Amino acid sequence: IGASVANGDFSSSDETRWLARLKDALSVRLGRRVEVISAAVAAHTSTQERIILELMVLPRKPDLVIILDGFNDAALPLQTGTRPGDPYNQAYIYEENVSPMLTVGHAMSRHSALVSYLLHQNYFSHLGRNRGRILEDSGLRERYKRSVVSVYLDNVGSMLNRCEQEGVPCLALLQPIRS
Repeated sequence: IGASVANGDFSSSDETRWLARLKDALSVRLGRRVEVISAAVAAHTSTQERIILELMVLPRKPDLVIILDGFNDAALPLQTGTRPGDPYNQAYIYEENVSPMLTVGHAMSRHSALVSYLLHQNYFSHLGRNRGRILEDSGLRERYKRSVVSVYLDNVGSMLNRCEQEGVPCLALLQPIRS
């Protein structure tokens, strides 16, 4: 469960995605076929992941759940101007940033390092403008940080508790923030 990194987006091929490598390593180590199913969705936050756990993952009776996230909980509210943890950010991102050209650009980025670089630069320039607004106001910055941490810990804590209630081992990994 997670977002783009948890799904292995931006890998050079399906075989190099960490999910494929995990499947291969577990299959060898356990001496049997292992199935790894991604319930990750690009740009999701822990709020949406919590819903996915309840509606899609736990009903499948998994042997193990891995949660890999953290970046979007902090970055998306900065980018979109929505409240931390608010799933509304998806509609906002779609309305403001998705166009036919951007969709074509994402498809091209799978085959072009230059296009991938340009899309990432565009994303981080949007992020930088909103980040600047929050960073300039120390009171706003502190409230923002407390809110992001509170929402994230509540959601991950809830997911870990639900897995425990279902008797499913769960590993939660925090994605490091890239500069």
